[in-house]
Amino acid sequence: MSQRGRGVRGLRGLIFDLDGCVWTGDVLVPGAREVLDLLREQGRGVAYVTNTSRARAATMHAKLGRLGIEARPEHVLTPLEILGEVIDARWGPSPIL
Repeated sequence: MSQRGRGVRGLRGLIFDLDGCVWTGDVLVPGAREVLDLLREQGRGVAYVTNTSRARAATMHAKLGRLGIEARPEHVLTPLEILGEVIDARWGPSPIL
């Protein structure tokens, strides 16, 4: 059976957008905690991304914690960290405004 035919049953992990999927503003989306807990109980990997360009991963990770969501810091990605890693890999450590 193809990956597409199995749906989420065949997935080892999922990546969730934060704003609008896990939380809205400072409020957890109804059912989000239960879904995320279930996925972890099933042994699936869970990671988080945001397109918020003004926040660092540590800030987003702290907010997850305040809302009662368990997450490893390295499983939270933001454009700032992703871009920083690309710049570092291509051109070495660089000061960025």
